[in-house]
Amino acid sequence: PIVRQRKRWEEVALLLLSGLCFVVFGRLTLAAPGEWACFLYLFLTIFSLSPTAFFWARTLTRRNASTLAKKNEVEHYLASNDIRALGALLDFYGDSPFWKLSAQHKEILKNLLIQLKPEEGQLLSRKQKKYLVHLLYCDEKNLALAIFRALEQVGNEDQLALLKRRNSYQSVFGAEQEVRDAYRSCVATIEARAALGRSGSQLLRPSSSLERADTYLRPVTQKVDEDADTLLRAEMGTKEED
Repeated sequence: PIVRQRKRWEEVALLLLSGLCFVVFGRLTLAAPGEWACFLYLFLTIFSLSPTAFFWARTLTRRNASTLAKKNEVEHYLASNDIRALGALLDFYGDSPFWKLSAQHKEILKNLLIQLKPEEGQLLSRKQKKYLVHLLYCDEKNLALAIFRALEQVGNEDQLALLKRRNSYQSVFGAEQEVRDAYRSCVATIEARAALGRSGSQLLRPSSSLERADTYLRPVTQKVDEDADTLLRAEMGTKEED
């Protein structure tokens, strides 16, 4: 994150410098005599556009390098049939808008989604799960069934909000009863899990606090029937022998 923030500030500084140079040379062009004005205007145009062209060229180069690195990572995981290929594949899909899943990748993605277990939910980030929901827009019935099955295992309220926008991809599958049943089962399971999580977090929560939370040893406020000296006395008795 620190490196990314530094790069962002470098890009902002480059654009500000370009704008400052444009203003300075623009005023010089307006104040210059006729024959110098044309020269300064040409120089101003080239000098002002150069940082912008450099900025976009560097951005595209970094994006292509990042895409290539992710593609190599995906191919490595896919070759070993590693479950981590699921997250890498979703990242590659989400960060590369001009890249489409090949038939081979769709089949591998479907098989990995079917194998996903509830305890493996941490393998997918929130962004990757969002990409998973977006893949429902593809016209692929078996892949959609696998996505619903995976979200039923590891989905949460974040994906629930996206899934409830059913009209956005309902036309893709039409009247496919199997897909609609899988959708309803997925939504119902996530809703039940979310409700259970909310109720579970409130089981030990008191309705009101009469004591300070940092008071670990609270004083007795009522009279105790037993003698205080006998409370910690060991039991005096004989052990029965066989």
